[in-house]
Amino acid sequence: MLEEVIIVTKIEAHQFWGHKQTSSCQSCTKICTKPLVNQFIPSSEISLKSELVVKVGDRLLIGIEEAAMIKATLILYCLPLLALFIGAGLGVIVALFLGLINSDGIITITALSFFLMSFPLLSYWQKGRYFKLAKVIRKLD
Repeated sequence: MLEEVIIVTKIEAHQFWGHKQTSSCQSCTKICTKPLVNQFIPSSEISLKSELVVKVGDRLLIGIEEAAMIKATLILYCLPLLALFIGAGLGVIVALFLGLINSDGIITITALSFFLMSFPLLSYWQKGRYFKLAKVIRKLD
């Protein structure tokens, strides 16, 4: 499990908000998973749900399962690539339908269009996705 420490900044019912605690791991020379965690935990305020009783200023240890992170990473990298190939395939079909001899332009335009359209789709998919991946492990201090 990949772990990160957050500091609680706001509480409402069973939901709370927090900021990642900054660490001094930049000086570390060991191989670790912090860069991977940083992909899924934005630097802005994050929201989590838990039955744990917390107060503002509490430090919590949260974690993400490796399998969930690998699955999310695969989607993050494969969806734009898949969109690029689908766009290129549709470009070929459109060029054949229109009877164009030089179809490179149409194929390039449709492939890039589908590739670029995949990013808003990924953004929509990722909204709230981290909150389903992360779990509160325990309260620190």
